[in-house]
Amino acid sequence: MELREPKRKRRVRISLQQPFPILNRDVTSIPTNRELWQIYTGRYSGDFVVVDAPDEMAALHNMGFFGKGSLSRGAPEFGKEKKGIPQLIRQRQWERRCTWAEQREQMIKQFNEAQKKVKTSDKTDKDVAASAKQMQKGDIAGESKTIDDDIITLDSGEEDNPCKTGNQTNSVKEDNAIKLRNESQEKDKIEGQISEERSECKKIEEVAGPSCKVIRPDSEKQLLVLPDSDDDDNCEQYLANICPRLEKELFPVEECLHLTLEEAFFLSFGLGCLQVIDMFGNCLSIDGMWQLFCKSQKDFIQKYVVYHYFRSKGWVIKPGIKFGADFLLYKQGPPFYHASYMVVLQVVNNATLKRHPAMHRTFTWTRLLGLNRLAETAGKEVLLCQVLWPSETGSVSLEHPNVLSRFKVHEVLIRRWVSSQEREEK
Repeated sequence: MELREPKRKRRVRISLQQPFPILNRDVTSIPTNRELWQIYTGRYSGDFVVVDAPDEMAALHNMGFFGKGSLSRGAPEFGKEKKGIPQLIRQRQWERRCTWAEQREQMIKQFNEAQKKVKTSDKTDKDVAASAKQMQKGDIAGESKTIDDDIITLDSGEEDNPCKTGNQTNSVKEDNAIKLRNESQEKDKIEGQISEERSECKKIEEVAGPSCKVIRPDSEKQLLVLPDSDDDDNCEQYLANICPRLEKELFPVEECLHLTLEEAFFLSFGLGCLQVIDMFGNCLSIDGMWQLFCKSQKDFIQKYVVYHYFRSKGWVIKPGIKFGADFLLYKQGPPFYHASYMVVLQVVNNATLKRHPAMHRTFTWTRLLGLNRLAETAGKEVLLCQVLWPSETGSVSLEHPNVLSRFKVHEVLIRRWVSSQEREEK
């Protein structure tokens, strides 16, 4: 059976770069060095891994076409000027961004006020602590002086009434104890207020901190604001009366790169060029990443087995939800070629080649014929990918990525048999 040649796109506007975002000695002629090895950083957000550094986003997508722009269909190109033309937005989008800018300024103001309160409270706390120490020193000195006076008084001939002197000493001690108790209560009250203000400041910092530090209005960047066009019937009137205007960008909308869990684990486990940080700020190890991804996505293991298999064969893999499949296979990448195959996963037992009962998905002839008809219309082919699940693998051994070496993959190419074509070929 002859395979179809991948169909190249007519207009290719970018140049082909190296297949992976790492140092390749065959491509760059640079020897592999640990110090020169690029490590990218991503944040796990539940369903995908987010990369927000602009240079890392460009490297991951241009070299291997990993990920997808959060605000774009493919490459992260949202908000970029094309041929010197500013970004086009509608009037309602401009008003929404103005509202966001006002909210940001209000949050910054609240944050600065809370910081001033914390600084004032810290200064008050230090003053109270210093005064408390001075009071304690003064009380100790006063007690020692009282004892000396009592001794002098006893020596001066007033031994006949020692109870009076003892009562005076006890009353002085009680007064000092009451003073210290009141000061400690006042100090605890002030510390409670300080802790409340600090917690409030922390909450404001969590919300306003990134906005204050990352998002800043860019005075050089401009937007081309167009009036709203909700009425589709009066297009000619809209185009005749359109009056675009240039406005300065008040609230820049930042785009990030979304990596699927399979892409993120391949970059970490297969290439060793990505470190993933969880929601608590901890850097995940390979085992921790494997366990976390398996918990968040039930079919992660079989999907990653197929992803790693085709990536190692030189294919660029993208999600195939648009065509009702699991993956789409591209030669060199989506900007250069159309997708050649629609990959459908199927988990079977390694020994019996029967469908795995725990991982069985409903796959009927009706669905198969529908996929085949869709593939013919789009100029693609259906590739049934069978993941041979090891029968001796238990649930305990699946907690580590070392189990990947026990899996096997079978490819089954599905084509509709046409009798007329068969007769012509004979």
